[in-house]
Amino acid sequence: MKFRTTLTMVACALAGTCATAQDSLKQAQDTLAVMTRVADWQLANPSKHNPLDWTHGALYAGYMALGGLVKDTRYRDAVLAVGKDAKWDNWLKFYHADDYCVGQSYAELYMLYRDPDFIAPTKAQFDFILSNPADVHVGEIRYGRRSSDGTKDKTPMRWWWCDALFMAPPVWAKLYDITDDAKYLDFMIQEWKATSEFLYDKEEHLYYRDKNYFPDLKKEANGKKIFWGRGNGWVMGGLVRVLQVMPAHHPERPFFVTQFQQMCRKMIAIQPADGAWRASLLDPDSYPNPEASSTGFITYALAWGINQGLLTKEEAEPAMRRAWAQLVSFVADDGKLTHVQPIGADPKTFPLDATEVYGIGAFLMAGSEIYRMDLLRALPHATFTVTHRDDVFFPHFPAIIDWDDVLEKLPGAKPETIAVMDGTSARWLTTQVAKDPFGFDEDDDDTALLFQTDLHVGQTRTFIVVSGVDTNALPQPVRRTTARFVPERMDDFAWENDRTAYRAYGPALWTVDGAKPGKPAVTGSGIDAWGKNDRLPVVDRMYKEKNYHSPDLGYGIDCYKVGTGPGCGGPAILHDGKYIQPITFDKWTVRETGPICASFTLDYAPVDVGGKQVAISRHFVIFLGMDFYMVRTVSNTPGITFTCGVSHRPVDAASVAKGEGWIAVWEPAQDNLPFFNGVALIAGHSEDEPVIQGDAAWITLDKLFGLAFVGSCWSGGKDYKTAAEWFAAVERFRKLLDTSPEIK
Repeated sequence: MKFRTTLTMVACALAGTCATAQDSLKQAQDTLAVMTRVADWQLANPSKHNPLDWTHGALYAGYMALGGLVKDTRYRDAVLAVGKDAKWDNWLKFYHADDYCVGQSYAELYMLYRDPDFIAPTKAQFDFILSNPADVHVGEIRYGRRSSDGTKDKTPMRWWWCDALFMAPPVWAKLYDITDDAKYLDFMIQEWKATSEFLYDKEEHLYYRDKNYFPDLKKEANGKKIFWGRGNGWVMGGLVRVLQVMPAHHPERPFFVTQFQQMCRKMIAIQPADGAWRASLLDPDSYPNPEASSTGFITYALAWGINQGLLTKEEAEPAMRRAWAQLVSFVADDGKLTHVQPIGADPKTFPLDATEVYGIGAFLMAGSEIYRMDLLRALPHATFTVTHRDDVFFPHFPAIIDWDDVLEKLPGAKPETIAVMDGTSARWLTTQVAKDPFGFDEDDDDTALLFQTDLHVGQTRTFIVVSGVDTNALPQPVRRTTARFVPERMDDFAWENDRTAYRAYGPALWTVDGAKPGKPAVTGSGIDAWGKNDRLPVVDRMYKEKNYHSPDLGYGIDCYKVGTGPGCGGPAILHDGKYIQPITFDKWTVRETGPICASFTLDYAPVDVGGKQVAISRHFVIFLGMDFYMVRTVSNTPGITFTCGVSHRPVDAASVAKGEGWIAVWEPAQDNLPFFNGVALIAGHSEDEPVIQGDAAWITLDKLFGLAFVGSCWSGGKDYKTAAEWFAAVERFRKLLDTSPEIK
């Protein structure tokens, strides 16, 4: 077979840090190109292994790494298809790390889609394991069985083989990152340390494959201890993926950092002259074949360690560049990655043209970190940190960086070429540059850079803002916010994020059923809430279907009754004890509609208030991932008292919770549909109790800011099924409003 070795690429790789910015950019582009070729070959030549086994677990991790860098979705879609086909379940052996390795990619897909279905089976499995821990010694070799009828095998076992440290710990760590439940991270740490205590040689800084390879049982031909190259590569890959999640302030992090550095430095010290590690680490002369999967995992760890400052460029980059040059030389003309030792093959004599999916996964993960390294050397970039010191988990935190602060660190940066990369991995984040999204000052340039992150208590996360990026070539948003005027349906205005959808009614309804301007309309300024069962946009689909009161759509429904009340956040002016509602909006202005936030203004027709014609404007903002939208009510008429309300039907309501400045309602859906709706209103800076009048609950807004936060849910959706769950979510959001993560 003919192998492709690009001499210029190898030369540039070996040149390392002496390259110019232009050279580094070319290196990054070449790395991405060869990653794409290898991944495309694998997509076109699928493995015959079960798609849920451990070999594919490594492959999917590589696909997700590449998918986090490029616009094309086919790599992510391949993993998504596997998860959907399996209904997001893992393979058949319940305790066996190999059989839930795919769960780490399920978790990564969850972070993109935020669909709880993606992680529900893994979470249930891990909760069972925690409730029924394997009461066996870590060194007891157990395999379990695979049933032909699909029955789960629950043979208890622990991580008795070293490569289990790539298969299992990242899944446990990622589940902690998603749920903020420390029990998953604690279990991972406990079991890693138990396996480490049993298999890690503290003198050699390497792992035995399992107890059958202890030196009192076996040694290499040269008398050295037996340490399997790929097995130690798996461990190093596992260390990377655990450290990417473990908070910097966690007391156990130094243990993992130390082991990571020890293993990396050992690999550098024993690297063969050609750059590729062998199946046996301490007796490479007996194993002449260079082995791509072990080299891929080790290269991944070295590159990541340099990028994170855990290894110096001087000590690690020459070894990393030699290894990557060899890996690239193993790529054939058609994109096939060769030199991968197959399962069960003789490590001394396996065919050099052999490949395996785990080798491709390791190659793609290594390439992603090398791409990041070279790209950041080529393009201007700046580091920003987000620190969360408050005592509540903050998922979907909208990081907002004033554009002046971006320019201070990146002079000359342009909004159209700015992008944000995650600080701990080679992954582009969904980014938006918005101008005055809150509508506080139309005259000033309040442009801001937006992205999102999840923040654990006490956590600091790092992000790289990069200038000069071709943003059209980056991964496109999976979820997004939208806001638009809907002329095809009686002048509605609709907006949504990935969790909720709303609509306000426009001037076309003024004349419906005889209603005239200035007179009560069939539907006025009340806001309708639509339930969603899909994280992707549903508004356009629902308007196209027109049958949005039907539960058969599958992705959403309109089962909330607005009536003539405020619905979910409608306005009113309080005058002489009466709540005077505008009829409908008569003008609209879209400020922003992007992936992170959408913002717009609705201007309402004047209403009579004590003989004065009072017109109000409402500025709306909805962020991705939140159950609530924000609305600010203003008027040019002084002395006006604004209120915000939610429809509240005490006869039908299943449950109500309220307090100073807030109310939450859980009530049956309209038309006897078998659902419940949850709505909630929190008046910013207000300590007034909600006032119940008829079918509405009103809260007076603060005169200075006029802010309210209004949210909704639907029991047929993905998030809240009971009143207790909804009220707990409202309470969490109230706490989040008092937090103030620091960005600098």
